[in-house]
Amino acid sequence: MRFANDFLQKTAHIGIFQTILINDAHHMTPAAANALLKTLEEPSDNSVILLLSEDADMLLPTIISRCRVINIRSLVGEALLKSIQGNNQNLNSSLNDPLNEFMYVNSTHMTELTNEEQQAQYQTFKSLLLSFLASPEDAKALQKLLITNTHALGWLEKIIVNITRLRLTLSNDDVWITDNIQLSNLPSSEILNQIYKMMTNSSKLIKSITQTNQQFVLEKLVVEIRQLLKTHS
Repeated sequence: MRFANDFLQKTAHIGIFQTILINDAHHMTPAAANALLKTLEEPSDNSVILLLSEDADMLLPTIISRCRVINIRSLVGEALLKSIQGNNQNLNSSLNDPLNEFMYVNSTHMTELTNEEQQAQYQTFKSLLLSFLASPEDAKALQKLLITNTHALGWLEKIIVNITRLRLTLSNDDVWITDNIQLSNLPSSEILNQIYKMMTNSSKLIKSITQTNQQFVLEKLVVEIRQLLKTHS
C-alpha cells in the first residue's frame, strides 16, 4: 500500500488517470487497510482505485463507505446448474436432493459442483453432518474433514442454511432427508440459528486474526455444537 500511495503521487505517463487494482482486498492487513484509508480520504483528481473482494464484510466499514460498491454476481439456481451440468453424471444424479440445495445454488458452490473429487468429499461431509445433527455422539470423522478440507466450513454453512429453509417451508416433519434420517430427527429452527451464529463467529475469528489457530477454533466449534445438541436432545 505504501508503494501504491507513492505511485498515486506521481504524474501519469500515458493518458490522464492512474489506476491501482487490489485483488483479494479482504486479505489486507490492518496496517495496509489504514494506509489505503488515508488515500481514500484525500484522493487525487486523476486516481482510480479498484478493490476486488469475495468477502466485502471483512473490509473496514470506513473503506466501504468511501467506495462505490458494485456487486458482480454470476448465474444462480437452475441457470447455473444448466451451464455446468454437461456430462457430470455425479451432479446429474444429485439433483433430487431432499434438502433442495440446488434450488439455491450459487457461485460459492462451484468447487463441489465442478470438481468430482470435491463433490464426493462434500457428499461424505454432508452425510457425516446430518448423522451428527440427528445423533451427536462421535464427531471425530466430521471434525477431521472440517479441519483438513478448506471448503468444509462453507459446506457447514450451506447445509445448516438449507435445513433451516426446509423447516421454514415444510409443515411435515416426516420428510426423509436421507434413507434413515427424517427432518423431525434434526434440530429445531431455534437450535439451527444458534449453530449458525457459532459458525459465523468462528469463521470471522479465522478470517480476521492472522495468528488464529484454525484447527483449535474448528475443534472448539464442533464441541460447542455437540454440547448444544445434547443439551436440547
